[in-house]
Amino acid sequence: MMITDLEFTVCGVVAIIFILALTLLINSKREVQAVHDLQKMKIYYSFLNAITDLNVSGGDDYKVGHAKMELAKVLNGLNLVGGREVLTVVNELLDFLNENRENEYDLLKEKNLLNQIVISVRKELEPTDYKKFLKPPFRFKFYSPPKKSE
Repeated sequence: MMITDLEFTVCGVVAIIFILALTLLINSKREVQAVHDLQKMKIYYSFLNAITDLNVSGGDDYKVGHAKMELAKVLNGLNLVGGREVLTVVNELLDFLNENRENEYDLLKEKNLLNQIVISVRKELEPTDYKKFLKPPFRFKFYSPPKKSE
């Protein structure tokens, strides 16, 4: 049985349409992932900013209250889009902040938790890139003014 020119042409057109549809599907999936990752990045960035606002608010009740409200709002978004590893470390940081805000504040522990959060975020958003921050261990810098002693 011989394949006619028409059958050959139809098979070629069907194959081309299939390849184009598959390419379009793969590209659209990548675009959706890129938009999702961008939204995550915005929320993670807002979270770190909220923590910074809390740290620099000092003893000003208005600033502390505002910083806590912003942190609460950001946490709502973080709970919706954050990966499990990121949320686990964020929960550890929140527990630490709730338990130690006033007495015997361990700044090093806070910085270690913030470092773990940044590494977890990098791992989630850039799975191949984050490893260069592990060995030797990289320390991210976070600004915290000295605590006022009363």
